[in-house]
Amino acid sequence: TQFSSMTPENAMKMGPIHPEENRYFWKDADAIVAFAQQNKLRVRGHTLCWHNQTPRWFFTDSTGKQVSREVLLARMKQHINEVVSRYKGKIYAWDVVNEAVPDGGTDIYRKSKFYEIIGEEYIEKAFQYAHEADPTAMLFYNDYNTESASKRERIYQLVKKLKDKGVPINGVGLQGHWSLYEPTAQELEESITKFAGLGLTVQITELDVSVY
Repeated sequence: TQFSSMTPENAMKMGPIHPEENRYFWKDADAIVAFAQQNKLRVRGHTLCWHNQTPRWFFTDSTGKQVSREVLLARMKQHINEVVSRYKGKIYAWDVVNEAVPDGGTDIYRKSKFYEIIGEEYIEKAFQYAHEADPTAMLFYNDYNTESASKRERIYQLVKKLKDKGVPINGVGLQGHWSLYEPTAQELEESITKFAGLGLTVQITELDVSVY
């Protein structure tokens, strides 16, 4: 009644939806999308590429050895194409890459398995594959602590680099894991203005407010 968009919390993450290399589990995600369509709600897809909840098989071969860059890119492309294509026209926006920037330090990129095996290019490839699968969907980079000055700046550098390269990114998602005491209105305004200044849509993609 009060909100027109819904986002699956876990059902579309890589682990739950693609537990084994040759097996997808569509039931929960299909049910969410069907419910949304029946009730005239829009759906945000979450999430195509995240270092957490990625099944172990994704990074290893049949002998348990780490796969090559080429194999991992091929698996990413196949996964993103299968998932995005299935819901093409039914999902208006995707969180394509989630939480790729570490909280502290000066590094722009989190040292995830995706980064370790492919390098920073995995991010632009994920957006490219998603855009190819559904050219009409809005594509987002999604993260938390976006109001922290240091992390905000590093996220900005990441998305600006994507924009400068012509990567099909449409927006930045602010996760909104906040409290009664932080962030300040000024910090939030600064983040929204900074990302929007790149010509990107800004959405609050998740929202919880702690009272402790």
